[in-house]
Amino acid sequence: MRVTQNGNTYTKTIPAMVTATKCPSLDNCNNPAFVPKKDWKVVSFDSEETIYPGTIDMAFDDDVSTIWHTRWATGTDPYPHEFQISLGNKYDIHEFTYLPRQVGENGRIRKYELYIGNDSLDLGAPVKIDSFENSSGPQTIKFNPPVEGKFFSLKALSEVNGGPWASIAELYVKACYSEITQVDNIATEFLQAYPIPASNDLRINIPYDGKVQVSIISANGNLVQTLASETIDGKMQIPIQGLPSGTYFILITGDNGKVFRAKMVKM
Repeated sequence: MRVTQNGNTYTKTIPAMVTATKCPSLDNCNNPAFVPKKDWKVVSFDSEETIYPGTIDMAFDDDVSTIWHTRWATGTDPYPHEFQISLGNKYDIHEFTYLPRQVGENGRIRKYELYIGNDSLDLGAPVKIDSFENSSGPQTIKFNPPVEGKFFSLKALSEVNGGPWASIAELYVKACYSEITQVDNIATEFLQAYPIPASNDLRINIPYDGKVQVSIISANGNLVQTLASETIDGKMQIPIQGLPSGTYFILITGDNGKVFRAKMVKM
């Protein structure tokens, strides 16, 4: 930085003044992102209030002014209160956040058990048994190492004031795709894929010659296509005519175990 004033020049050097990091992403387990709630589905629940607001889906509608609330208008249901949610895909879950109701205390959860797993009929032992504070602030449970799962179940064991109700303003899950992160222990290299966007064939320059296995993974983590291919003079071409429009991740594995990654947009 240089400033000139009244004929005098002043300079100042600030090392590392600007830094940049990758945005949080479901494809990056070093910087996981919040799981989009459009894919969440209710598997089961024991109680909800049908008078607005109160239904179970309001626990994950991205609106902190609405709440899930157990039955109260026509009576009450006893503790424990429990519900199970499908996340839509298998994830490595790094954080689980519970946001209590923002107005009033009725139903704020005290003691709880949290379950995470891949089998909706058997989630196994709880991954966390603890108590939430009587607060309107978000309360986050962190997992290190992360916990793999497609489903989670929250079992409320008691209310902060000993009442029979349970309530939640919002739930959040921070995670990354478990299918993609299986290659984290393999040396990887990120490649450029073109054209952007692509429609018929995807072309990739790759510092590898020989036979490769190609996996095409959708943005929500589903494996949509696998094929065998071969690189020639550091170039390869992948047919993508049959894929729907959208964003995809490409994993290319050479015979030597080296894994290359690329990202593409299908038009």
